[in-house]
Amino acid sequence: MVKLDAIREIELKYIKKYRLLHVTSIATGRGSPVLSSMATLLFYVLSGNTLTLADAYATISVFQALRLSLIMVPLGLTSSMAFDVTLKRLDEYLERPEKPPATLVKDTSEVVLELKGCKIGWPIYGNNDEGVILRALDLSLSSGSIVAVVGRVGSG
Repeated sequence: MVKLDAIREIELKYIKKYRLLHVTSIATGRGSPVLSSMATLLFYVLSGNTLTLADAYATISVFQALRLSLIMVPLGLTSSMAFDVTLKRLDEYLERPEKPPATLVKDTSEVVLELKGCKIGWPIYGNNDEGVILRALDLSLSSGSIVAVVGRVGSG
């Protein structure tokens, strides 16, 4: 249990670091258009140029046009970091040696569920037979068998 607690502490440290970087990234992304235009105008004036109102408005409109791009750069960096961690975990998992398949349940021929002549579906208001998807369904499941019902949500 002590080993598990130590691993969990390390994991929590990395989660906290990731969250702090993520919040910083979001804040930087939101503030970058304003800070970029302010810095550009400041350096323009400090380099000895005269700032006119037309130049200021033109500069601000350019940075507003670049706003989404400036917001997405820091978010892209944190997404890249998360993607890198995911790839490392997948690589570690895929590099593990193969294990023989485990038997989950004993195989017996005892029938545990049996359906005969069933109608299955979703009722439609006013007509009980119109929403039936399966008619005259016969199904027999033995202990140990594995069954999967596959389909889109709402398809029955």
